[in-house]
Amino acid sequence: MSVRADHQVQAAVKSRPWITLLPGYTLYCLIKVVALPFSLIRERRRRKRGMTGAGRKVRMSGGTPIAPHGTIIEANGLGETRVGLVAYDQIEKHSARVALMVQKDPAFALGQTSGRVVGYSAAHNPFSALLFLAKARPREIIFIETCSNYHLAFWARVCRVPTALISVNVSEHLAHRMRRNVLGAWRMNLAERIYAQGEGYAQRLRQSGVWPEIVHIGGVSLPQSIPTEQEVASLAEKWRRILQILPDQPVILAGSTYEEDDALIVQAFGRLDPALNAILVVAPRHLHRSMSAYPNAVHRSKLAEEHRGNRRIVILDTSGELGELYALANVAHIGGTQSAKLGGHTPVEPLTFGVPFTTGPEYGRQEPVTLAALQSGAAWLTCTPQEMAIHWESAIRNPGLRHLAKQTFMKLIEENRDVFARMYIAALKGRRG
Repeated sequence: MSVRADHQVQAAVKSRPWITLLPGYTLYCLIKVVALPFSLIRERRRRKRGMTGAGRKVRMSGGTPIAPHGTIIEANGLGETRVGLVAYDQIEKHSARVALMVQKDPAFALGQTSGRVVGYSAAHNPFSALLFLAKARPREIIFIETCSNYHLAFWARVCRVPTALISVNVSEHLAHRMRRNVLGAWRMNLAERIYAQGEGYAQRLRQSGVWPEIVHIGGVSLPQSIPTEQEVASLAEKWRRILQILPDQPVILAGSTYEEDDALIVQAFGRLDPALNAILVVAPRHLHRSMSAYPNAVHRSKLAEEHRGNRRIVILDTSGELGELYALANVAHIGGTQSAKLGGHTPVEPLTFGVPFTTGPEYGRQEPVTLAALQSGAAWLTCTPQEMAIHWESAIRNPGLRHLAKQTFMKLIEENRDVFARMYIAALKGRRG
């Protein structure tokens, strides 16, 4: 099954009135009131530790002031912000004003470097949400992956501001949690229209109680182009020099790994043919977690203090470098695919550089792209160290697989080109209340 953006994205039918969401909102507010003492204690502890963030005061006052009557893209963390930036570029062609509003400091810093209009969103309370709506007077609000600010989403409906929720991915694990939570479907129903990344996600949403008439298939957020061969070669040379890797040494890159991945990766690497003289680079999802599963590894931050010797494993303990490192890899492994709770890291990064990859069985948050790669032969599903080692060796010995991975990704890009612009036109443009 290939990833197919829904070219039949329909004009929005009349949405259910906001009053149908009022019981859920009332229950949500009651839960928050009961939990308020605990929230205040946690907030006090965060302040003492200096963890409240620079944008807290701005968010409490209704968010960063922006020009009114524009299209608001609402994001939460770094991942949603990256998707939001792609959506920004596509929607900007069809809307006079666009602003990306984020909730966390790292996301704000990322947005600021992009050159787009980026600000802090309203805090998670009804007063900040209403202040934001009164000051910004948005023409529409687009939420990325989840309506994470439930107050803003609800009061936007009350104020007749059109809303949409895009780039939604729901694994079976998350769908199960939604069905068990009394407010699980309500949180999704806050949006007038929902656009899932694929049919599997859309089906799970409907089965979890989300109103079926608001669920559509949109597509996947992908870069609109890939690096040139010259750019890939330049990055590969740069990182071979930094990591002290010989020109003919194969590189296996395990990206955004968790503790659940470590044993499998170590055992698979130990099964490789020693004659390959391969290097394993491990990039943990959380930089400060224990890496004791790799006792003989060298950390990237300490390479200058180490001799090359017989080193074969490098831990990438620095941030912001993983994306470029895929230019160096012969094959990759997708972290977080051994746990249903995690649902897998994105395979878009290795495919951007034409790198084939292995994945565990739990890729529920990355289904559309992973399934396309598995079916084209640019990826392999592995459950044991032996399977993983076999496919790593195959990728190293068969450089032509890089071309296959590149072609697979180019096809995905074409199928999902301007997907956010098409969602915007179909769902929001011309429906402003």
